[in-house]
Amino acid sequence: MLSIKVIEEFHSLLIKLPKAADLVSAGSYSAMGAAAEWLSEAERLAEEHQLPICADFALIRGEMQNYLPARRESGYESGRTARLMKQKNGIECLRRAKECIGQYFSGTETLISESSVLCRKLAAVAVSKGYVKGTAQAEDMGALMEMLQRDTELMPALTNVIGTVGYGNARCLLQKELRTVLPDE
Repeated sequence: MLSIKVIEEFHSLLIKLPKAADLVSAGSYSAMGAAAEWLSEAERLAEEHQLPICADFALIRGEMQNYLPARRESGYESGRTARLMKQKNGIECLRRAKECIGQYFSGTETLISESSVLCRKLAAVAVSKGYVKGTAQAEDMGALMEMLQRDTELMPALTNVIGTVGYGNARCLLQKELRTVLPDE
């Protein structure tokens, strides 16, 4: 199971995509460099977390960098038409990279969003039962998870969440949802 933190890193990367796409669309001189830099960052991040989509990013980046405009009878396109064709290819490569990220993380994101509803309920019950009295106590997730596992009413729900998204993601979700349900101090 992918970690929520890894998914958040890729979401941070996706936030930078519009700037790269705008540069490519505007046709600035650094446009393809910005797009290639964004793809390199995506590739580096995937490689750092040992994700198989690393190869997809490398191939897309290589395809974008080695793109040649269409050939006419008299030779290759040149000038404005060639630049527009390169821009179109650059945007298409960025779109494919974004789709690759979306497809790779979609299953995990679905499971996480479904489990976050159950974690919100767990957090609300934990607060109402007095297991968590304040935000400082909410930071000690290990102790809270142990208390929830010992509670015969809450243990099945917690086991469901852990079985669905993994222990680390369950801790992260529960901590996030605790911040939501705790009264402001």
